[in-house]
Amino acid sequence: MDWEQEPDAAKLGFGTFTNGMKILWRLCAPERNVILLSFLGMTMGVALDLTFTYIVKLAIDALPAAATGGSAWRILSFLLAMLFLKTGSIAISQITTVRWQLRAMINLGNIWPVLCHTKLLSLSLEYHERHGMGRNVAKITKGCDRTEDTLANTFFGLAPGLLYWMLNLGLLLWMDWRLAAILIAPIPFGIMLHARMSRIILPLWATWDTHKEKATSHLIQSIVNAPTVQSYVQEHREICDQKNQRMDMRSVDSEAVQREWPYYVGIGVSLQFGYIAAIAAAILFVREGSATIGTVAYVMATGLVTIQHFWDLIQVYRRMLRDMIALERLQVLLEEPSVLANPVAGIVPEKITG
Repeated sequence: MDWEQEPDAAKLGFGTFTNGMKILWRLCAPERNVILLSFLGMTMGVALDLTFTYIVKLAIDALPAAATGGSAWRILSFLLAMLFLKTGSIAISQITTVRWQLRAMINLGNIWPVLCHTKLLSLSLEYHERHGMGRNVAKITKGCDRTEDTLANTFFGLAPGLLYWMLNLGLLLWMDWRLAAILIAPIPFGIMLHARMSRIILPLWATWDTHKEKATSHLIQSIVNAPTVQSYVQEHREICDQKNQRMDMRSVDSEAVQREWPYYVGIGVSLQFGYIAAIAAAILFVREGSATIGTVAYVMATGLVTIQHFWDLIQVYRRMLRDMIALERLQVLLEEPSVLANPVAGIVPEKITG
């Protein structure tokens, strides 16, 4: 995709997402070790949280024996284990967020604009005249901002949600594969609805993205050339042009919102149906003697969180997919061949005459 070329709406989809994640990983090269450490910390934190819930399940299963005269030490040991696990989870979460994730975001958020600035100064004058200063500034600013947003969504939305999903599903399959199958049964239907919605919404997002670049470019050029605008009494014309571009953006965004909400209703209802069905099945299995009360409690506790994580993943994927368009364009700029390569220690004359 060329720097000035509008995105091909027909090619937008999961391929855009995977390509954008590859670009993000390349741009994260200076902080990759820290990012890998943060993923390890997230995995440990999620594992401790799920272990905590599993200990609650064991404690509930042990309550009848303790209530009928059995030893209470087992319950006490479960409570101590829960305290230890929750303390470890909180500590790991804070270390992961503050020492690794935020550090990587702060460093990369200041590296990327310098990288783009360096690239622009190495390009030819013909390139700058052809593309225009306002358009370049708009795309670089948006590209860097969207890249930071993508990294934040990966840290605080995509990665934790996927880790929780995989680990909890594995634990639930080990405990009772029937309940796991019932809980995740609506997922394929939800994915199908989301894929169908994306085919409708993505072209609108691509159009909105183009309008946003034009509006920002027009604003920059108008401010930079303010003396000329005022000299020729063109203030009203410039304001009307900006207003019209923003109205076009509002129309496209409003259309996208109106066309996507029925799909989200269908996804939400199907997920809740799977959750209620899993609880009902767990109660039935308890009556049959093939499951325990603790298993019902575990399904009720983690099932709702699992559904919420899936819902969050859909929303995060939606935001990230929208950001990937700007991310691809930023990569096109960085791959532009450099023409000017002045030496860092070049000699600058103190006086210039003639």
